[in-house]
Formats: sequence, structure tokens, C-alpha cells
Amino acid sequence: MKRIVIVLLVILFALALIGCTSTPALIEPAEPPQQSTPAPSPVDELALQVEEFEPQIPSDAIDWTEAGQHVGQVVTIYGTVAGARFVSGSNGQPTFINIGVDHPNQNRVTAVIWGENRGNFSQAPEIMYRGRTITVTGEVYIFDGAANIEVTSPAQIQVIE
Repeated sequence: MKRIVIVLLVILFALALIGCTSTPALIEPAEPPQQSTPAPSPVDELALQVEEFEPQIPSDAIDWTEAGQHVGQVVTIYGTVAGARFVSGSNGQPTFINIGVDHPNQNRVTAVIWGENRGNFSQAPEIMYRGRTITVTGEVYIFDGAANIEVTSPAQIQVIE
């Protein structure tokens, strides 16, 4: 949705620029302009700027749906956080960051941050990552039918949008 809005705004801005800088057909310039190399249009320049906003998924990252095929391996997975919660009353005070689909769906990937590691994060992880597209790096294991990665450091999670 963000991409669509950004692209629409870029197109509208470019059209406004083109409309403001065009020469009326009745007025001819004294001398034709000499161009050795065609200058990029405002639309081309804005398109290049929009490309900078594309999420940068690492080339070695795998989609969250493939995590279960890599049990016992250290991998980087990517996907959108579908749900996140801190369970302060549970043993170990875990924070669960569910990627792809939320709990209780077993097809999810859960990044687990134990209470002893929550202090390593500048904000509450369940708020910081909720709804974001992220990468998570760590060893994949299965718990309660779902793929999990234990996270001990914020460096293991990167926001990619």
C-alpha cells in the first residue's frame, strides 16, 4: 500500500512539473536548444528516487515459508510480522514475534526473545516490530509444531521496509 501511494505521489508531482515547465506551442525560441545528451525527464529522476525506497532483502535470505525446511541450520528468513506479544507472566518471560501468520497457526515462524534478553532492545520488541517486514537470523528449531529462531540480540533482526 505504501508503494502505491508513493508511486502515485511521484506521478502527480512529475505531471505538475511537466505542466509548469512546458513551452506554449505558439512561442518559438530564438534559437533551438543544443543538446548533446538528452537530459533525464523529471519522471525519470523521480522514478530513480522511488527505487531507493524498495525494501532491501539480503540475497541469502529465505522466505519465512521455507524456514521449516532448514531445521538445525543458521539462516536468515524474511517476512511480515503478523503478531507480537510479551508474555510477562509465563516462565522465562518470552516475547513472541510471529512472522507470516500469527499464533496459533503452526505454519508461522516465531522469533523468541527470552526475558533475560529483552533489555538488549532499545524498545519493547513486540511494539518495535509489529506489522513490519523484517529479517531474522538464527538457528531454526521446531517447538509445538512451528519453526522458531531464538533471538538474543537486536542485531539478529533487521527491518527491511
